[in-house]
Amino acid sequence: MDFKYIAKVFSRFFLVVLTIIIVINVMYHVVSDGIKQIETIETTNGSIMRTVDSVATLIRNEYAIEKEKDAIFGYTASDGQRLAKKAKVADLYEDSEKNRELIEKIDTWEEELGVLQSAQNLESSYTVSSIEKRINETFLEFSLACDAGDKKLCDSLSSDIRIYSAIKELKNGHTDYKEETRRLEKQISDAYGELGKASSSVKSDRAGYFYTECDGYEEFFANINLDSVTLDELLTIDDAEPNDTNNYIGKIVEDYTWSIIVPLSSQESMEFQIGGKYEVCFSSGTTLDMTAKRIVRKTGREEAFIILTYDKIPEDFSFTRYQPVSVCFEKFEGFKVPLSSIRYLDEYEGVYVLHGNVIEFRRVKILAVEDAYALCDASFSASDGKYKSLKFYDKIVVKGEGLYVGKIIN
Repeated sequence: MDFKYIAKVFSRFFLVVLTIIIVINVMYHVVSDGIKQIETIETTNGSIMRTVDSVATLIRNEYAIEKEKDAIFGYTASDGQRLAKKAKVADLYEDSEKNRELIEKIDTWEEELGVLQSAQNLESSYTVSSIEKRINETFLEFSLACDAGDKKLCDSLSSDIRIYSAIKELKNGHTDYKEETRRLEKQISDAYGELGKASSSVKSDRAGYFYTECDGYEEFFANINLDSVTLDELLTIDDAEPNDTNNYIGKIVEDYTWSIIVPLSSQESMEFQIGGKYEVCFSSGTTLDMTAKRIVRKTGREEAFIILTYDKIPEDFSFTRYQPVSVCFEKFEGFKVPLSSIRYLDEYEGVYVLHGNVIEFRRVKILAVEDAYALCDASFSASDGKYKSLKFYDKIVVKGEGLYVGKIIN
C-alpha cells in the first residue's frame, strides 16, 4: 500500500475542506456585518401640534333661579333639559327632618346615576390605556387644585375621577350598569313617593336649558359684553365676588352658543386670527373645534386674551366655570421621521431607504420638528431632481455605516 500517496490525497482533501470553511466564515461575517449595520423602520403617519396651555373661563347667557331660603325641594327638570318659559323646575315640600333626609338621599342617588350614565355614554371614546392615562392626569390636576385651595375645581375633578373610574370598570369587563341604574331609579322613585304631595313649586321666568349647578357668578358673567370687553376688564374678572348659591335652585342657559376666555401672552396671541377655527382640548378629554371671536390685547402690554365660541352643547360636557385647556394654533400632519435619519445628498434633504436589498435616497420636505422627530410633508413630490420623494411604507434606514446610493445589503 502506497502510504505516501494516501497521505498526499488526505492532505489535499483537508486543504480543500479548510479553504471552504474559511470562505464560508468570511462570507458569514460579511453578510452578518451588513445585516448588523443596517436598521430600518417603515414610514408612518404622525402629527405635531403647537398649543397654548391655560385655564379658561367659561361664559354663557345664564340666569339663576331663586328659591325660598332653606326650602326643601326636589327637581322636576333634569340637567340639560330644554324648558319653556314658566315651566316647573322643582317642587317644594314641607320642612321636616324626614323630608330633609329623603332629599339628601335623592341628591346622592341622582349624582351616582349621573356618573353611571356619563360612563356609559363616554366609554366608546377611550381605550384601556387611554382611560388609565386620563385617570392619572386628572388625579394630578385634582391634587394641584386642592393645594391651590380651588374648591370648585376640586369638586369638578372629583366628579370626573368617578366617571373615569366607572369607565375603567367597563373596560375591565363590567358589561354594563343596567342593574345598578335600575336600582338607583327605583330608590329615587320610592323616595319621591315618601315625600308626599308638594306644597308649591318653582318655575323658570325664561325659556332655555336648565342646569342644577350654580357657582354664584351667573349674573356677573352674563352681563359681560364679549364684543366690547377691554383688556383691563378681563384682567380683573377673577376679582368679582360670587353671590350666595344657597338662594339658588338652579339656572337657565338661554341659548346653546357659549364661549371661553383664555388668558395668554401677547406674543402667543399673534398666532391666532379672528374667525379662525382652533382645536381646544379640555381637561375632561373633550376636544372641540372652536371659533376665535375676539383677540383682546393692548400695545405695550404682555397680557392678552382670546375669546373662542362654540354653537352646540356637547353631550356630557362639563360646564365648570374654570377649566384647564390646551388650544392648538398650528397642526402639522405627515410622515413622522426620526431626526437622526435625515441626511443631505447633492444639496437635497432626505433619508436613505432600503429598497429590496439596495440603498436608495428619498427626498423629504420638513414641516416641523419636535423632540427627536421631524414631520415631513406627505404630499411632497420631488419632480425637480434625480431622487424620488419619500412614500408611505418606505423602509427608512435609521442605523447604518458607509451608506451610499446603490450599496447592496446582503
